[in-house]
Amino acid sequence: MRGALVFAVIGMAFVDTLAQLPLIAPYAESLGGSPLGVGAAVGMYSLANMVANVVLGPLVDRWGRRPSMTVGLGIAALALVLYPHAGSIQVLVGLRGLHGLGGGLLVPAAFAYAADRTGPTHRGLAMSKVGIAIGVAALLGPAAGGALAGPLGHEGVFRLLAVLMSLTALFVASLLPSYGPAPSRLRLGDLGRYWELLESGSFRGALTAVSGLTFAKGVLAMAFPLRAEALGYSSGQVGGLLSVFAGAAVVTFALGRRIANWSPTWRMVGGLLVGAAAVAGLNVVRGAVGMAALLAVFGVGFGLVFASSAAQVAVLFPANRGRGFALYHAWFSFGFLTGPLAAGALSLLVGVPPLAIGAAVMAVAGAVVSLQLGGGRNGSM
Repeated sequence: MRGALVFAVIGMAFVDTLAQLPLIAPYAESLGGSPLGVGAAVGMYSLANMVANVVLGPLVDRWGRRPSMTVGLGIAALALVLYPHAGSIQVLVGLRGLHGLGGGLLVPAAFAYAADRTGPTHRGLAMSKVGIAIGVAALLGPAAGGALAGPLGHEGVFRLLAVLMSLTALFVASLLPSYGPAPSRLRLGDLGRYWELLESGSFRGALTAVSGLTFAKGVLAMAFPLRAEALGYSSGQVGGLLSVFAGAAVVTFALGRRIANWSPTWRMVGGLLVGAAAVAGLNVVRGAVGMAALLAVFGVGFGLVFASSAAQVAVLFPANRGRGFALYHAWFSFGFLTGPLAAGALSLLVGVPPLAIGAAVMAVAGAVVSLQLGGGRNGSM
């Protein structure tokens, strides 16, 4: 039960934010938010999350995984309970920042905990299970949030999520055994130790891989629904097509044991190149079957890249795993945040479709990762 609980915690950390996807923008608009204010409310979580990942990463190693998860869950629950009382767009933006702060502590701690409790030869499998938890959250979160908003209202969904996060915090504090390094005092030089981690070419390769992956995923989330609706597909059909991506990613994660012996380099490079080809194809294909097939291929690429890059981080830094996953998740969030913005701006400037830009960035990331990891000489995980 305890083994499954940590993956449930990771799933809850992502359900928490994914269930709000259909709700935050309309709620921000109902508070009188302008388009800029609505965008700030949506984006503030990711911005605060990235900053918190870097600043609080040392805390995960010094304070411990379980206390960090408990406090991160508690901060997220507090923000959610206050959402219905925001009263203005400015307050909501501030609460989104507080929420991102909690997630920035919770997610690296949960990733590090999952790696700590697994033997060195099974860390790739552990990261595949992490991916399954995230994939299930991606499948269920937005649909559940949208469905519950009808009977409960936006405020009711926020309160329900707050209760779930609070209960999860109690479970973590009372049921999870301690793993990882013993708690120690935080030092001023801890932030400087990030540079030591970045000296590793393997770590830089994992960061390049995940940021290229999420850049393309962010572009896909922005541009694909617009293109599909322009072709005459309904919002429901678009949602169904996107669920194919999540389902294929979950299946790939579930096959983690079978592909664990593949070179991590080629899992990352191959996943990026296959995913790039799929995103490029989505800019051309018009039929539902073709789109579904390409989204499934992208889901396979996503599963390969995420599981192998996360496992790379888990293996590299036993004593600094919290910091490693803090930077990893910061790069993960950075791709999602910059992908739509950069692709949208470049599309306006040079007239290239956003999906083509996302595919190009993903392919370039694959080439860079191949160089950073030395053409596959890193072995397997």
